[in-house]
Amino acid sequence: MTNILFSLSGKIEKPIVDALYLLKRISESLGIPFFVVGAFSRDLILKHGYGIEPRRKTGDIELGEEVTNWEQFETLKKSLIATGQFSLTSDKQRLRCGTILIDILPFGPITDKDKKISWPPEC
Repeated sequence: MTNILFSLSGKIEKPIVDALYLLKRISESLGIPFFVVGAFSRDLILKHGYGIEPRRKTGDIELGEEVTNWEQFETLKKSLIATGQFSLTSDKQRLRCGTILIDILPFGPITDKDKKISWPPEC
């Protein structure tokens, strides 16, 4: 098996790094593991791993957040907003950090027996 590691040090715009750092800090304080998913992660690999400029850049960052239940999800959102750096949008999963849109996608124990979530939770 071959390991491929890409150095992203100094290659991601500072506002994105700052937003992700704050998300990391808050998520860790709540014991919530997360990872970057979606088109943003694809763009990082293409651009900084292979030197290929993505044809269609994404307008947001998606994060998979491993939450136990909807209360923990709401606590995460409220904790991020309490920093003064994040604000709500009209979408339940989306927050804004300056000009950056961030989708928080719950997964893990929050799912039902078929490993699916109902969005919104009241469904």
